[in-house]
Amino acid sequence: MKVYRHGDVVLFPCNDIPETVTKSNNLILAYGEVTGHKHQISRGLAELFEAGSVKYLKVIEEAALTHEEHQEIMLPKGNYKVTIQRTYRPDGWDHVKD
Repeated sequence: MKVYRHGDVVLFPCNDIPETVTKSNNLILAYGEVTGHKHQISRGLAELFEAGSVKYLKVIEEAALTHEEHQEIMLPKGNYKVTIQRTYRPDGWDHVKD
């Protein structure tokens, strides 16, 4: 299983996307908290789904994941669970700032 990391966004391959998801009307996986930049699918064929705060990405044909401050990565066809990397601090968990 190959995991893809793009800044603070981590994509884990998964077999299936739950049936309880809602299709998103955009392909933005996450916004940068500091700069306002975004991790998004800019080329290729993909669909993004949401189930509460959890996102799933279905790549139908190879797709490019881009961000203004990171090198583009290519994602192969498949299903992915989208997570935001977190860090532990003495006062609790916090999202990694991108």
